[in-house]
Amino acid sequence: MSMIYRNLGLVDFLDTYRNMRYFTQTRTEETADEIWFCEHYPVYSLGLSTKKENLLTVKNYPVVSTDRGGDVTYHAPGQLVAYPLISLRRYQFYPKDYILWLQQSVIQLLSYYGINGLTLPNIPGVFIKKKGGEGTFKDLSKIASFGIKISKGYTYHGLSINVSLNLSGFSKINPCGYKGLRNTSLKECGIQVSTSTLSQQLKNIFEERFVE
Repeated sequence: MSMIYRNLGLVDFLDTYRNMRYFTQTRTEETADEIWFCEHYPVYSLGLSTKKENLLTVKNYPVVSTDRGGDVTYHAPGQLVAYPLISLRRYQFYPKDYILWLQQSVIQLLSYYGINGLTLPNIPGVFIKKKGGEGTFKDLSKIASFGIKISKGYTYHGLSINVSLNLSGFSKINPCGYKGLRNTSLKECGIQVSTSTLSQQLKNIFEERFVE
């Protein structure tokens, strides 16, 4: 059964979240898996672990509580979001393997642009060496975030890659619940690329795993 890819464009986060949940709740083992690519209007997304103190000065933008793992993060135009809606059983994924695959896919994507992506123990995401972080994140900046939900062996939510968005939105929160965590983007690294180009490249990387 072939993977279905959908490019949703710039869409409302809450509507997309509700659509993901509906898709997952109503699917069966015969349902084809899908991966949705999109960008969101400015919004703060809260995970199940979010603590109120991590919302530092959030105002003027929507704040949406979700059922994904993790803490608070920020979405805005210029950030590529990918939502894999897949059956772990179909592809013989264990949850930890699935997260590792997502991280490795982003690292492979960054390598196309000469960027060395890094992971940290027990902290989901992809980082690069860049001045500005503090504590655990000294000389590191986060370029991709992950937050997933698994229901009855089916995944939803997913990953986001900072491409060209205005990074100031992250300064109003403790991103992913961590003080001293700095975010960066491909644009800040001197890479000029569109989210549509990046989504096609990420799709090609995903296909390496899902090709029949």
